[in-house]
Amino acid sequence: MMPTPVILLKEGTDTSQGIPQLVSNINACQVIAEACAHHAGPAPAWTSSSWTIGSGQNGAFPSVTGRWGSSCAALEEWVVKIRDGIKGKATISNDGATILKLLDVVHPAAKTLVDIAKSQDAEVGDGTTSVTLLAAEFLKQVKPYVEEGLHPQIIIRAFRTATQLAVNKIKEIAVSVKKEDKDEQRSLLEKCAATALSSKLISQSKEFFSKMVVDAVMMLDDLLQLKMIGIKKVQGGALEDSQLVAGVAFKKTFSYAGFEMQPKKYQSPKIALLNVELELKAEKDNAEVRVNTVEDYQAIVDAEWNILYDKLDKIHKSGAKVVLSKLPIGDVATQYFADRDMFCAGRVPEEDLKRTMMACGGSIQTSVNALSDDVLGHCELFEETQIGGERYNLFTGCPKAKTCTIILRGGAEQFMEETERSLHDAIMIVRRAIKNDSVVAGGGAIEMELSRFLRDYSRTIPGKQQLLIGAYAKALEIIPRQLCDNAGFDATNILNKLRAKHAQGGMWYGVDVTNEDIADNFSACVWEPAVVRINALTAASEAACLIVSVDETIRNPRSSIPLLGQHLRQILLLGQHLRQIPLLGQHLRQIPLLGQHLRQISLLGQHLRQIPLLGQHLQQIPLLGQHLQQISLLGQHLRQIPLLGQHLQQISLLGQHLRQIPLLGQHLQQISLLGQHLQQIPLLGQHLQQISLLGQHLRQISLLGQHLRQIPLLGQHLQQISLLGQHLRQISLLGQHLQQISLLGQHLQQIRSWDNISSRSHS
Repeated sequence: MMPTPVILLKEGTDTSQGIPQLVSNINACQVIAEACAHHAGPAPAWTSSSWTIGSGQNGAFPSVTGRWGSSCAALEEWVVKIRDGIKGKATISNDGATILKLLDVVHPAAKTLVDIAKSQDAEVGDGTTSVTLLAAEFLKQVKPYVEEGLHPQIIIRAFRTATQLAVNKIKEIAVSVKKEDKDEQRSLLEKCAATALSSKLISQSKEFFSKMVVDAVMMLDDLLQLKMIGIKKVQGGALEDSQLVAGVAFKKTFSYAGFEMQPKKYQSPKIALLNVELELKAEKDNAEVRVNTVEDYQAIVDAEWNILYDKLDKIHKSGAKVVLSKLPIGDVATQYFADRDMFCAGRVPEEDLKRTMMACGGSIQTSVNALSDDVLGHCELFEETQIGGERYNLFTGCPKAKTCTIILRGGAEQFMEETERSLHDAIMIVRRAIKNDSVVAGGGAIEMELSRFLRDYSRTIPGKQQLLIGAYAKALEIIPRQLCDNAGFDATNILNKLRAKHAQGGMWYGVDVTNEDIADNFSACVWEPAVVRINALTAASEAACLIVSVDETIRNPRSSIPLLGQHLRQILLLGQHLRQIPLLGQHLRQIPLLGQHLRQISLLGQHLRQIPLLGQHLQQIPLLGQHLQQISLLGQHLRQIPLLGQHLQQISLLGQHLRQIPLLGQHLQQISLLGQHLQQIPLLGQHLQQISLLGQHLRQISLLGQHLRQIPLLGQHLQQISLLGQHLRQISLLGQHLQQISLLGQHLQQIRSWDNISSRSHS
C-alpha cells in the first residue's frame, strides 16, 4: 500500500532544486554582470561607453543602448526588466550603481548582485561595477565544478580562505601616507579622486574637479558628513565655470512685492533662522467668529495686524539683518523689512536652512520671543549674486563653517545629473582615503598581484582546495581583462605581459590605457584607497558563497490573472449584443433607475481592472444579475401597455363628438336673447308683436331637444373632459331662461283671460 502524499504547498508552486537550480542561478548572475561590464575603467568617448535608459517605442519596454549597441536581447526576460526613470525621464550614465538601480530585477539570485552593488556604493562610493564583475566571475569559474557534483560547502570554504588571504595581502603591500605631511596627504587625496573620476563622463576635467572635491571634503568636520556638502546645478556655461562656496549657497526663493527695495549685500550681518510664518492668512478650516457689531469685527482685524507687527518688531529689535524662514514670509513683512534695510527669504528648504545653521552658527527658532545674540548666526559676507540664469544667496566667511556648496555648471540636464553622481563617488573616495590612509595601485594592478599570489599559494596545498583557489585567482583577472576590452585592446596579449611582469616582481604594473600597453600605475599616480578593494573582494566573495549555497527555490504560484482576459472578452461580447438592440436606448430612458444601473455597469469595467483576483470579486457583485434581470423586464413592461392606442382612439372620437355640437353656443346665445325680448314688452301690443317670434324660438327649442337626444353619451364624455366645469356653468344659465319661459306661460294665460273678457263685451 502506497503512503498518502502530504501536500504542504499550494497547487502550482514551483519547487526547483538540485544542480539545475544552481546552474540557473549562476546564469542569471552572468546576465547582470553583462549589463554593467562595459562601464568599467576609464571612459574614452562618452558616447561609446555610456548607457541611455529611457522610454521605449510604442509604450514598450525602455530601450538600453551602450557601447555594444542594443543590449535588450542579452537581458533575458525572466531575469531583469528595464525600468525607465521617474515619469519617463531619460538617464545617461556609465556608473554601475546607477544602471543597476534602474534595473527592476525579478530573479532572486540576480537581486543579490544588485544589493551588493548598492552596498558598495553606499559604503565607499566606488567599485560598484568591479564588485558585480568579481561576483559573477567567481560563479562562472566554479560552474564546471558545480555541474560535476562538487559539494557547495567545499567551494564556500575555499572561497573564504582565498578571500582572507587576499585581504591580508592587500594590507601587507598597501602604501600608507603620513597625515602629518599635509601637502603629501593632499596630493594623495587628489590622485585618488582623479582615479575615481577617470571612469566618468567628466574624465576630461578630472584635475579640475579632483581639486574641488578635496577642498570640499577638507572643509568638513571630523565626522565628514556627506550631507554637509551641498551640490546645486545651474544650467549654462562650461564645466570649468563650476565653483566651490566655502559656506552655504541656495537658490533665491519666491518673494513678494517690495523685495526689490531690500539690500542684497551685508558685511558681518546677524542672521535669524526661523520656522515661523510671517504672513496674514485666512482662518483655518471650520473656524468661526461671531460678531454683533462692526466695531467687534474691526477689533478682530486689528488684533491680527497687531500680532503680525509684534512679531516683526521683535525681529527688528533683535538686530538681525538677514531673516531666513522655512515658512512663508508675506508681502506685509517683506515691505516692513525693506523699509528697515533688512533682507528676508521665506520658504527656504529645510536642508539649506540646517546647513546655514551649521555654517553660521545659531539655531532655528520656532518663536520670535527669545531672539538673543546666542541664537543668531554670523558670517563675514552675505550677498545675492547672479549665477547663470539664476539668483543665488551666498553666505561666505562663516566662522563655524563645517559645510560647503558646489555649484555645477553645464549644458544638458542629464549630463549635469551624471556629473553630480560622479562627484558623489569622488567625494566618497576622498572621505575613505582620509579615514584610511593606505592606498594601492589601480588599473588592474592589485588584482593581477593577488591572482599571482593565490596561484602560487594553490600550488602548495593538496586536494580540491588547490583547484578552487586557482579558480578564484583566475577570476580576479576579470578586472584587467574587462579594462582591455572596454579600451579596445588585445586582452590576451596585455594579460600575458602582466603575468610575466608580476612574476618578475613588478607588483604595481597594470593596464596603461593612454599608451595601449602596461605600466607602473603607482608611479603613474593611478591610486585608489585599499579599503575599496578590500570591501569589493569581501562583498563579491560573500555574494558568490551565498548563491552557491542555495540549491532550491520555492516560488509561489501566480494568481489567476489569465482568467481576466476571458472575462473581459465576455464583457466585450455583452456590449456587442446590447448594441444590436436599436430601441434599447429609448426604452431604457423611460426607466427612472436607468441612470443608476448604467453608472453601476460602467463602473464594472473599472472595478474589474482594479481587481487582481477577478473570480473572487465577481462573486461579490450579486447585484449585477439583478440589474440585468431588471433590464430584461423592460420589454415585458412595454408590452403590458397595449391599451394605450385604444385610449388614444377614444380620445380622438371625443373630439369628433364635440365637433358635432357646433350650434350649441348659438342656441344658448339665442335663449339669452329671449329674456331680453320678454323684458322689452311693457305694452300688450308690443308683446303681441313679439309673440309671433315666440313660436320660432319654441321651434328652435324643440330642435335643441332633438340635438340633446342625439348625444346620449354627453354626460360620460363631459366627465372625461377637463372643461366640464365651464360647460356646466354655461348650462346653469339655461335654468334661468327656463324660469323666464315659465313666466311667459303666465303672461299667455292672462292674455287668454283678456280675450275671453273682450269676446263677452262684444257679445
